[in-house]
This record gives sequence, C-alpha cells and structure tokens, in this order.
Amino acid sequence: MRRFFLATMLAVAIVGGAGGGVSGQDDPFIGTWRTNIPKSQYDPVSMTAKEPSTLVRTVAGAGFRVTASRPGSPPHLDYTFSLDGKDYPLTGTTSADAVAVIRVDTHTQIQLRKKNGVVVSIYRQVVSQDGKTFTSSEIGYRPGLAYHNVLVFDRQ
Repeated sequence: MRRFFLATMLAVAIVGGAGGGVSGQDDPFIGTWRTNIPKSQYDPVSMTAKEPSTLVRTVAGAGFRVTASRPGSPPHLDYTFSLDGKDYPLTGTTSADAVAVIRVDTHTQIQLRKKNGVVVSIYRQVVSQDGKTFTSSEIGYRPGLAYHNVLVFDRQ
C-alpha cells in the first residue's frame, strides 16, 4: 500500500510537469517563513510542533538554499537545490538524506525526500497568490510511523 501511494503521488507530480519561467528573484517561495502552529494540522497529533520553526529560502547560484531552525537553535535542516527533479544532499535530519524538487507552476512545487535512494516523504508546497502564506502538505513514513501533516507558514 505504501509503495502504491508513493508511486501515485510521484506520478501526479511528474504529470503536473516541471514548469519553468520564474527567475530566482521572482520566485514566490523566496523569503522567511514562520510556522503558524494553530493553522497547521498534524496527523498523528503527536507530531504537533511545540514551537514554530522558521524556514529561510534564498537564491543560491542557479538554484535555491533552504534552512530551517527553531527559536534559539542553529539550523536543523539545510539543503541547496535546483528545480530540476535531481537529488541534492539534505542535512540536519535522520529521516532523509536527499531532496528532489519539481516546479508544477509559479506557486506550486513538489518535493521528494529520500533516504538511501528510497522516497520516504512527498511534500506539495504552495505559496498563496498574495504571497503571504506558504502551505506544505506532507505525507511520509518514518520507522513505525506514517504521517500526513499540513503545515501553514506565514511570511515574515
């Protein structure tokens, strides 16, 4: 079931296509985002964040860099990538070691996180048309735990 579900999500991502046409500076994902925990949904509830995290997405050469941190902590997630669907190293978590990102359209991207070459989570990430909200629908598996979270971030 797990493989079928992940394969289906991957097919949807690929059929959606890798849209182009947005330069790094025009990318609506660029900026600093903070988790809005009350608006976010966690399944299972035990994954509910105790403190908001801050995501920062910047232009890095021909691609992008993302770092994530919690208040008073150094970045706990860091990766640099291009919107080409290729695997790039991801550090700061034991649940994944690589990330691949595909642009669906100007405000939507699909992110695949992998561990040892196997997809362990899929993220559909959307920035609202007004650019104020970033929503990440996440489906994944960790040893002994399947999850589906919808994280809402507010632009800072």
